[in-house]
Amino acid sequence: MALDIEYYKNMLDLHLRVSPKEELVGWYATGAGIAATDAVLHYFFARECPAPVHLAVDTGFVDQARALRAWVGAPVALGETQVGTSFTELPVQHCLAEAERAGLVAMATSGEPGPQPLPSDAGDTETSVRRLHALLATAAAYADAVCAGRLPPDNALGRRLADTVAAVPSLGRDAFDKLFNDSVHDVLLVMYLSNLTRTQLALAERLHTPVVL
Repeated sequence: MALDIEYYKNMLDLHLRVSPKEELVGWYATGAGIAATDAVLHYFFARECPAPVHLAVDTGFVDQARALRAWVGAPVALGETQVGTSFTELPVQHCLAEAERAGLVAMATSGEPGPQPLPSDAGDTETSVRRLHALLATAAAYADAVCAGRLPPDNALGRRLADTVAAVPSLGRDAFDKLFNDSVHDVLLVMYLSNLTRTQLALAERLHTPVVL
């Protein structure tokens, strides 16, 4: 495995023209860990930015808790000659928006390679409504039990229930239907894009086109 230096520099230059405030911090590859060729690529990026970070994305989701892993590399020298690179793993924290998290969960739980059929609006809506109904039933049962004297009142929990009810916006039926349908379509779009990304990553992992440095 190698890197087309001219292609990389041209793409980096084009990207920085569009996003001049962004900086190069490292590189990424697909796989569950360090590969034998990673030291060579890491050495190249070490000339482009200080202390580059190597991110590995496991597109097979073998271990979902470690699907994203990151390392920094330090040169290993014999005298004045660098003979290799020592990688030290870094902790990785996932900072995802709710829509991105839904897409990632869909990718991780599909269990089959390639694009997956998207769930129907009806299926997603039914699951959400059933879960909401169960939560409302639990809250109502607790409130009834407190009012009947079967359970002691909890002021903190009561305030949280009151805050939750107050946070629900007062919307008409038409406005609520539009807001709900827009949210469902946004989630479905993210799931579609996540499946498309997963397919592209899997394809890139299978294509090993050697390019001489």
